[in-house]
Amino acid sequence: MNEKTPYTKERVICETEGAMQNIGQLYQKPFINWKGKTRDDELLYYTEIIAEVLLELDISQKLSLLPAIKREGYFVETHDGKIERQTHRKEEILAKKLFNYSRAGNSLGELGYVFDYQVPLKGIRDDKAGKIDLVSFNRNKGIIWLIELKRRDNRETLLRCALEVATYYQLLDKRTFIESYRDLPAGLETDCIQKAVLVFKCGSQHVEIKEMQEKKRPNLKKLIDSLNITIFLLKESDSEFAVEKVQL
Repeated sequence: MNEKTPYTKERVICETEGAMQNIGQLYQKPFINWKGKTRDDELLYYTEIIAEVLLELDISQKLSLLPAIKREGYFVETHDGKIERQTHRKEEILAKKLFNYSRAGNSLGELGYVFDYQVPLKGIRDDKAGKIDLVSFNRNKGIIWLIELKRRDNRETLLRCALEVATYYQLLDKRTFIESYRDLPAGLETDCIQKAVLVFKCGSQHVEIKEMQEKKRPNLKKLIDSLNITIFLLKESDSEFAVEKVQL
């Protein structure tokens, strides 16, 4: 989008309502990443308008109707944390670093310990689904976290992050997922799986988080709350990681 020629509120509403026809691909639509405000007198944030429409259309209920993609299992033998020198996939590298950090005995606060990364959702090649960036387990609380991770220089909106992890949560065959990992304790029920967004402190998404805390983005906050998503901030220093839960 050309930042010099912002769109109207009506255009944003039209884009949102149209995209609801294929809710499983909603998070991938370009307008979900529109930044800035409308050219109307109201000067509304694009994501505030989108969030309001999604709430009115009961996005949470509609997402819940998405069928899970069936797989035989989710554990991938080759997920050993090794970082190939020739790879340029920065988000995957960060995910592996966090996986290795946990494997070395370090906890990521309330997220617990990362036990896998880049978890595939596809059952067959033609399935429209990506990969879950990280999965972690908090042993004290018995919570498995599905984590949408963004690297420090990522510029996607917080709205995109939230919709992506909410969609992946619905596409995950939760019982098969739990049974795929032998290191998870026996007896876990599928309701132990929760959704999280993990972004860097002082990154672009953190700006939106601060604006939510300052009540400048009430619709985005309501949407994130309605989707039961928890947001965490990540700090990295000298190969050490720290995670902080966000209070909205």
